[in-house]
Amino acid sequence: PTLGPRQFLSVIGDPSFGDWNISWPLNFSGYILESSHSLGPNAVWTEYPTVNNEASFGTYETEYPIRYFRLRKVTP
Repeated sequence: PTLGPRQFLSVIGDPSFGDWNISWPLNFSGYILESSHSLGPNAVWTEYPTVNNEASFGTYETEYPIRYFRLRKVTP
């Protein structure tokens, strides 16, 4: 199989304010940001609210020391 181009999430944070911004390329329309506190077969992924659809940004506070994120394609 041929692999498509690599796509990346960008994470920018300021620990002094305790928040981070997550962004991804604009051509990822139809994707939602999900988060989980763990990885593996028992991980529970929940949709994470995003703002600014134009730039695809999600912001979260660091209330948990570890959080994992993924983009998931929404099927119609």
